Amino acid sequence: MNNIKIFILFFFAVIFYKDGFNQNISDPEYHYIYWEDFSETEKEEIIKNKEIVNTAIEYYTKEIKTLTPDGPEMFDLLKELTHSDNIDLVPFYFYVFNQICLDQNASLGEVKGKYCIDFIKKHPCYFFNYFSRKTKKSNKIWNCYINRIKYEFLMNTDLKDSIYTHDYFEKWLLDINNNFCRTHLIKLFISETNLE
Repeated sequence: MNNIKIFILFFFAVIFYKDGFNQNISDPEYHYIYWEDFSETEKEEIIKNKEIVNTAIEYYTKEIKTLTPDGPEMFDLLKELTHSDNIDLVPFYFYVFNQICLDQNASLGEVKGKYCIDFIKKHPCYFFNYFSRKTKKSNKIWNCYINRIKYEFLMNTDLKDSIYTHDYFEKWLLDINNNFCRTHLIKLFISETNLE
């Protein structure tokens, strides 16, 4: 009987957690979990998850110091970090991706903007809630996203109706802001990524 109760509680916790990515981040009842919120023991347990891409762990543990765009593993890693459907891995993947964004490796600068947009598109409320924390580190990461995305928009000024252009991304963000992820940060983000 106790096993059934535990299973039911776990089941509803998972549903709530997964649905939480579509919650209004201004809702004080909802709490997002980020890598920085876990204890070292919890982090060690999460890293043992067999579904985590090895390259992400190697980057996190500094076995790989910097990524280079020479091989497909770098693009595979960026895609996995920004497109994963595994909600349990999002805190780790978001953290690793942020470290990659902060990496000053110039050869990666040209590709990071696309993946920044991809992460925001996949997890918009999770993304903007992180920056509502207003820590020194989050401000640095915020600026990194702004710069990478502006560069992406600059490279795509001749495209029409692409999420990788400012006008299209702005419309998408305003729709997100109006429908389920309401925060003043979205309008600030739009303003700061504007090319004008």
